[in-house]
Amino acid sequence: MIPKSFKAEIVGHIGRNVFANRDRSIKTPLILCISGPPGMGKTYQTHEVLRDLDVAICDLPGSAFENESAGAPAEAIQECYRRASSMWAKGRPAAIVIDDVDAAIGQWGELTQYTVNRQLVCGTLMALADNPYVCYSGEGAMKIRTETYRVPIIMTCNDSGKLYAPLMRPGRTRSFVWVPGEDDRSAVVQSMFPDLEIQEARMLIEALDGYARGISPRYGGGVPVSLYSDILAFLEDEWLHSVIDGHTAREMMSMDVPRFESNSKIALQELIERGKMLLSEDRNYLEA
Repeated sequence: MIPKSFKAEIVGHIGRNVFANRDRSIKTPLILCISGPPGMGKTYQTHEVLRDLDVAICDLPGSAFENESAGAPAEAIQECYRRASSMWAKGRPAAIVIDDVDAAIGQWGELTQYTVNRQLVCGTLMALADNPYVCYSGEGAMKIRTETYRVPIIMTCNDSGKLYAPLMRPGRTRSFVWVPGEDDRSAVVQSMFPDLEIQEARMLIEALDGYARGISPRYGGGVPVSLYSDILAFLEDEWLHSVIDGHTAREMMSMDVPRFESNSKIALQELIERGKMLLSEDRNYLEA
């Protein structure tokens, strides 16, 4: 279950752009920027909502925005946009999802490296936002203009205030700050463990929040939602090991592909213990 306020932003953004593709007189931002604390499920939930809407997802990680070749990241954006546009041409809505965009092109004071690629990426995103129906490839006399469908873009980041101000103008980008409350966090956790009742999800969060605060004062606002996806991954790894233990790799090649059922009954106390273990042992949580 995705929190209603989060889902509404994604659904509204896709809907407005779908209608703008059919009627170009409709003016709406091409880009939706979702910002908020790290580890709170922004990208995960974005993917879940897009899948529910039957929207093809074209992922473009922020790490792709830096390259030793000048212009390569900007071309990667254009190529991704053209690929997504070709899906629209075939009747399949598609969207581009860019995660951690502030880490790639954010302005971090003295830590910022102002490169040609950083400028070109911002310029390319602004050009698409200003005219979503045209895409370019190549340079100079070899530059090719391609007519495209409008492809909605969703960016996630921790601090949208670090992004280039002209890119974030209302006509280009719609901003949504995601700071989940207690009910929102419970809904996200229950979506990861469907067999839990909502009250059990709250009990799991309260137990791990309390434990985490005893470890480090930085958890005053609670642990990130990403911890729960790591708990699920840990349980899946344990289950997989029990399935393949004692088999050779050659034997595994002839086995049916095992499927972990995340909705199988997992005791609340077991989830609490696994969460405490990860919080105690994983330095990423203690020092992030």
